[in-house]
Amino acid sequence: MRNKVAMRVLAAISTLAMVFGTVFAGGEPMKAEAAEQYELVWSDEFDGNTLNRNNWNVEVNGYGGWNNELQYYLDSPNNIVVNNGTLKIIARKERYQDKDYTSARLNSQNKVSLGLGKIEARMKLPSFMGAWPAFWLMGSNGQQWPNCGEIDILETINNENIVYGSAHWPSSTPGKANDSASGGTYGRYIDITQWHTYGIERDADKIVWYIDDYKYSTVSLTDNANKAPLTIDQYILLNLAIGGNWPGFNIDDSAIPATMEVDYVRYYKRIDTGSTPGSDIPSNVGYKDLVAESASTFSGAVGSWAGSAGTISAKNPATAGFVADLTAIGNDMWGAQASLVNLNYTPGQTYTFRSTLTSSVDKKVFVKIEGDDHAEIAVDTLNLKANQPYAYERSVTIPSGYNGAVSLFYAFGGGFDGEYNSAGSGLRLEVKNVYFFTGKTDAPETESPETEIPDPDDQGTGTPHTDEPATEVPDTDKPDTEVPHTDEPSTETPDTDVHGGDEVAGVDKWNANAVYTKGSRVSYNGKVYEASWWTQGTNPEQQGVWGPWKLVGNAVVDNDNGQQTSPVVGVPAWDPSKVYYGGEKVSYNGKVYKANWWTQGTNPEQQGAWGPWSLVG
Repeated sequence: MRNKVAMRVLAAISTLAMVFGTVFAGGEPMKAEAAEQYELVWSDEFDGNTLNRNNWNVEVNGYGGWNNELQYYLDSPNNIVVNNGTLKIIARKERYQDKDYTSARLNSQNKVSLGLGKIEARMKLPSFMGAWPAFWLMGSNGQQWPNCGEIDILETINNENIVYGSAHWPSSTPGKANDSASGGTYGRYIDITQWHTYGIERDADKIVWYIDDYKYSTVSLTDNANKAPLTIDQYILLNLAIGGNWPGFNIDDSAIPATMEVDYVRYYKRIDTGSTPGSDIPSNVGYKDLVAESASTFSGAVGSWAGSAGTISAKNPATAGFVADLTAIGNDMWGAQASLVNLNYTPGQTYTFRSTLTSSVDKKVFVKIEGDDHAEIAVDTLNLKANQPYAYERSVTIPSGYNGAVSLFYAFGGGFDGEYNSAGSGLRLEVKNVYFFTGKTDAPETESPETEIPDPDDQGTGTPHTDEPATEVPDTDKPDTEVPHTDEPSTETPDTDVHGGDEVAGVDKWNANAVYTKGSRVSYNGKVYEASWWTQGTNPEQQGVWGPWKLVGNAVVDNDNGQQTSPVVGVPAWDPSKVYYGGEKVSYNGKVYKANWWTQGTNPEQQGAWGPWSLVG
């Protein structure tokens, strides 16, 4: 745990000195900014053994947060614990009144109100189906939502390991709210079960979201007068919800009790230096990435000795990783592997190893940082869920005095304990955003063309791991033209039309030049598609089996009058006798509506300005 007394002393003298460098907290590097940028004006360090009630209100309710959540919030020592320098919000599987779970929600309303500046919290979060932890702000203007505004500094759901930051404000239609349309709901992939610092920097012009040293989203506050509530003083909320409209209602009870652990919450006021928040935060202080500096790309090996079969395709540069298309995973984890060898490291240096892995099936992957003679410098076994990106990150220290080779290995064949994939089953594994760095970075996502690793009989520089002879599938050093995967069901072809055809009301047409993030929706030829991950230029109808788009709706256009008259596929038709709760979606005359609150019998097209329905598709 961080020495909090020392941190307070540092804050007190911050106007007298500039502090740069690395502060090690809990075994992981934390970068310190130029100290004169901000001064600490309030914090709760959660010292002692009781919650500071001068800072926090504890809510007691079971209304479900307007999101049909499944927990009852209690003021109970079973759900709120302060000890060893942290706050623990604990969700439990226990019946209370009409709810099957209990948890806690704290707010600082009328006790602590924060102006412009920087607010952050250092936390470890649970990751399981049904989890919904949040760290957020609401306006201290006494107005009801959405007129008070809402800033979600952090939300995560289920076991996605994605952190979402967003903002909500009143729209031109009274009683309704808009999410930001400028990336404010875009997230960042990390291991949320480890300590990270989540925060925002806010001034009169914008809100900037960051995790540790990485700024991942910005929302302007000057482009829409309705965003004014986002500039006023705000109070803090911390809670751990179970289930709801967003995470769904499939709860992994085996993961409960679950804990949201908070090291501190801190608010800093900016010291005027004539610059705007974020503009003077360096993006690459002392940055050195060994993968980016490598002259090689990944080499792959598929071993027939283990019953493995398929291809491994390297991407160029090495930071873009590789793609494995296996027709059989085999019976040994080293039967399919990829490696990047001979990194140019510095002995005694601590590096951050980071990559994003996506598997077509539930799959274990063994990750190894290797020294000479197969020595283990660091190892991890990752549990990937089908089609869910896994953000892997760990700290690696190269031993002082070591002068041997350092290489990165991924092993993804069969035979893992507790894995039930048959040796003859197939797999597509994509590994990208591979970095092994020291210093501060805003590392970008790299998208590069694949290069098929040729001739499996060639000899590469990497040494495959096997107790039996294996055939190395090395990488070429030349940026050759991609060799198509012959076992893929389809191959994407260029689209001559950069926009979708028939438009679905309320959903923007697909645009080949636009960048879409996870959750973005587009219309194309009368159908609605949702992005499963970041994408640009991929035609929803020509994407192939492994494309980023999934079909979520279909509206057939009546050619006589141009009106959408058929129900929307996958969305139930509105039923005037049914009770709908906030967040539920219905189709009506080819359009998709979402309930803003509880409603029954209100026709979505005849509701008037104050009606409960919002048109979403």
